[in-house]
Amino acid sequence: MIMRMAVLGSFCFCIVFVVLLLTHFAGGFNSFYSSYWRDSNEYERRLTLFDALSEQSRGIVFVGDSITYAGPWSELFPKSQTHNFGIDGDTTEGLLGRIDAIVLRRPSKVFLMIGTNDLSLEFSEQEITKNILEASRQLKTVSSETEVYIQSILPRDIEYREKIESLNKKLQDSLPSEVTWINLYPHFLDADGEAIAPEFSNDDLHLTGNGYLLWRELITDHVNNNGRSSVMKLARARINPIPESEWTVAQRRYLEPIKGKAPFYNISATLARHIEAAEKFNVWAYHVMGDSSKLDGRHREILILRVGWLCDSEYEWGQHKIFAKNEGLSDEEIERIKIGSQADDWSDIERALLDAADELHENSFVSDQTWEALSKQYTEQQMMDLVFTVGQYHMVSMALNSFGVQLDDGVAGF
Repeated sequence: MIMRMAVLGSFCFCIVFVVLLLTHFAGGFNSFYSSYWRDSNEYERRLTLFDALSEQSRGIVFVGDSITYAGPWSELFPKSQTHNFGIDGDTTEGLLGRIDAIVLRRPSKVFLMIGTNDLSLEFSEQEITKNILEASRQLKTVSSETEVYIQSILPRDIEYREKIESLNKKLQDSLPSEVTWINLYPHFLDADGEAIAPEFSNDDLHLTGNGYLLWRELITDHVNNNGRSSVMKLARARINPIPESEWTVAQRRYLEPIKGKAPFYNISATLARHIEAAEKFNVWAYHVMGDSSKLDGRHREILILRVGWLCDSEYEWGQHKIFAKNEGLSDEEIERIKIGSQADDWSDIERALLDAADELHENSFVSDQTWEALSKQYTEQQMMDLVFTVGQYHMVSMALNSFGVQLDDGVAGF
């Protein structure tokens, strides 16, 4: 009796296995697996987490499957606000089902890599491409300011080579101009150019530590905004500079000394619409920019430019690029401010200044480590003026961006 049951059990197992195998080759297993995985408790837990976090600050979002999910993004990019929206086992179909949680966040950037599970499940190249394009379209439609980066699928073992290369080419050829393509694939290949190199994966799919370090190296410029285009947040002003024909006596007293003079005029003529606030604002602004501040002019402009870059304030960047040159900063040094403290050739104090600007921007707090580095050369009053300067130009950036103050004639932006 026991023998019969064992034989029957083995027979049933074989039947189930054959059915699943036939279903797989018929193209049905992919839908079965994808639906099953999306209905699983683990997948649902990740979705509830994303929904709970969707109203938090924007930051940089990494989206994908288990390869993204395993990435220690906050450690790889400690000076950026990153969010991991990867889900183990996800597909492009699953991504479309959860895209709203990403869209609602209105992230500053999205780095998307997905599709390798689709290939395992034999989704068609056309369907994978269609889903990724639709995901990028939804991201750009809801938030045109979100920078979308589609990253190529990474190599796997040799049997996937042709499929991955074909899909990567189709994706690259299909992307609209407002989406940036990052071709990671060739950098992860072995010496023969046929499969993922063993130093980057120990299972021909998932990445080792060296794999994530290489990934970071390949996308750092994009994360740090080094390739940012020169486009104002607003193409036209929401609050226009007040024309001379409308000046009151108080506004004339305020504006006459700088009438028509770049790079001051547009911001001043805009602030003059609230002349009482503008006059009081100037008292503090003259301290931050003037002789009563204890900061060296070069150090002050490093801080202000870094804040302008972090806040995406093109007016502030363009204006203070002029001031920075007057304080002795070279064009090369000004470009390095975009990279931050990680760039080469900064002095110890300048590196600490850039770290302080980043920390105040991200956490409204200077870390003990950075404070200690600064205090080796700075007095208490200089430390106070550092914080005052960063705070002042965050407020200025908010005003410039939100009012839509346009660049003065002859002033270059980013």
